[in-house]
Amino acid sequence: QVTMPLYNQTLYTNISIAKKMEELKHYSFEKAKEDITVEIGKMYFLAQTTVEQVRLIDENVSRLKVLTEITKAFYDNGIAMEIDLKRVNINLENLSVQKANAETIYQQQLNLLKYMLALPIETDFSLTQVNTDSLPYPELTGVSKGLNEFKMLYSQKEIIEQQKKRINQDYIPNLSLVGQLAYTDYTDHFDNYFHSNQPKSLNKWYNSLYWGIALRFPIFDGFSRRLNRQKTNAEHVKVQYLIEDTEKKMDTQYNNTKNDWMNNYRNLTKQKDNYSLAKDVYDVTAERYKEGIVSMTELLQDEMRLTEAQNNFINAYYNCRITEISLLKLTGKLDKLLLQ
Repeated sequence: QVTMPLYNQTLYTNISIAKKMEELKHYSFEKAKEDITVEIGKMYFLAQTTVEQVRLIDENVSRLKVLTEITKAFYDNGIAMEIDLKRVNINLENLSVQKANAETIYQQQLNLLKYMLALPIETDFSLTQVNTDSLPYPELTGVSKGLNEFKMLYSQKEIIEQQKKRINQDYIPNLSLVGQLAYTDYTDHFDNYFHSNQPKSLNKWYNSLYWGIALRFPIFDGFSRRLNRQKTNAEHVKVQYLIEDTEKKMDTQYNNTKNDWMNNYRNLTKQKDNYSLAKDVYDVTAERYKEGIVSMTELLQDEMRLTEAQNNFINAYYNCRITEISLLKLTGKLDKLLLQ
C-alpha cells in the first residue's frame, strides 16, 4: 500500500519547523563557542599578567642583590649594622619565594589553557609579553542585536509561531494519492497454503490493484487542537517575555560593564603613574643610601611601596582586559579578540 500526499499544508509547516530547529541548534553551538572563547581569553590574560609579575619580581631581585652587595660592603667597613644586612636578605628570600609561587601558578594556568584548547599536556608554547603602552580601547556601540542569545530566542519565537500555524492548518482538508497491490488466497484447508501447485489443491490466489485520490476532512479531534493552541499561546507569551527581559538584562549588563571598564582604565592610568613615581622615589632613595644619607629602613619602606605599586598596576591591567572581553562579547565584536 502506498500513500503520497498531494496537498497537506501541515507537512510543509513541519518542514519549516524542522529548518528552524536546525537554526536553533546552530545558534546554540555558536553561543557555546563564544562562551568558551571568553573563558579562554580570561585565562590567557590571567597567565599573561602572571608572566609580567614574574618579570617584575626578577627586576626586584636584581635590585635587592645590588643592595645586598652595597650593604655588605657598608657592614664590612663598619658603616652598616648586621641587622641591616639581615633585613635585606630577608626581603631577598621573600622575593625568591614569591617568584617560585608565581612560576608554579603560571605553569598551572598554562596547563588549564592546554586543557581548554584541547592540546596535549606536553605541548610547549609561550604567551606574548604584556604591552601596557598600547591597550586597545573597545568600541562602545551598545548591545548588539545579533548576539546568539537573541538569535536563539527569536528562533524559538518563530518555531512557536509556526506551531500555532500548524495547529490552525489541522482544520484544512488534505489530499493524497493512494494505491494498493495485493494478492489474496482462498482455500478450504490450512495445509493448502503450502501446496498450491498440486493438481487437487483448492488453493486459489487472486491479485488486486487499485489507485485513487483520498480527501480527508478533520471533523472531531477530542478537543486536542484547542488544548494545543492554549499551550502554544502560553509558550508564545513566555518567549516574548524572555526576549524583553533579555534585552533589559543585556542593556543593564552593558552599562555596568562599560562603567567598570572606564573605571578600570582610569585606575590603570593612575596605577601606571604611581608605579613610575614609586620607581623614581626608590631610585633616589637608593642613591642617597649609597651616599649614607638615608637609613636602610627608609630604603626598604620605599622598596615595599614599589612592590605594592607594581602589584596594583598588574591587577589594574588584568581588570581592564577582563572587562574588555565582556564588552567585546556584548557588542558582538568578540572576533577582534583574536586579532590582538
